[in-house]
Amino acid sequence: MIKVQFSILANHTITTETFVTSEAFGVGDLDCSDSIVHSFPINIICDVDVKLECFADEDSGFRVPCDSFNPFFSGKKGCEHALKFVYTITNSGPGPEAVTAITVTRDGKQKNVLDKQFKLEPDEVKQHVEVMLVNYCEDFPEGMNTKVEVEG
Repeated sequence: MIKVQFSILANHTITTETFVTSEAFGVGDLDCSDSIVHSFPINIICDVDVKLECFADEDSGFRVPCDSFNPFFSGKKGCEHALKFVYTITNSGPGPEAVTAITVTRDGKQKNVLDKQFKLEPDEVKQHVEVMLVNYCEDFPEGMNTKVEVEG
C-alpha cells in the first residue's frame, strides 16, 4: 500500500510525505514500512509592472512633466503647486492578479494611495491618479525622491 500526503503551507512551501507498507514474501506475518518527507519552497512570481509619471502646471491641464517644471518661472505666483501622479499598472503574467496596495515612498514617508483593491486580468492595464499640493519652498526644497511598490 502506498499513501501520499500533499500539502501547501502558508509560507508557500510544498510538503510531500510518502508512506509505503508491504508484506515480506515467505517470512510470514512481517509488515515492512518506510516513509519520507520532502519539502521545497514555491517561488511565487508577481507579474505586475508599474510605471510612474508625474505632471505639473495645473493651469496647462497637467501637461508639463515634473522634471521640466520650474515652479518659480511658471505664471503662478507663490510656492504651492499641484502635481499629478499617474501610476500605470500592467498585468504581464498569464493569470489574474489582485492588486492590494500601491505603496508610495516620498523622501522616506510611506503611504498607500490605493482606495480599494482590484483585480487585473492578463494583459490588462489600469491607471490610478493622485493629485497633491506641494509647497516647493518648504516641503521639497532639494527636490522629491519617489519610490512606488505594487502589492498583490
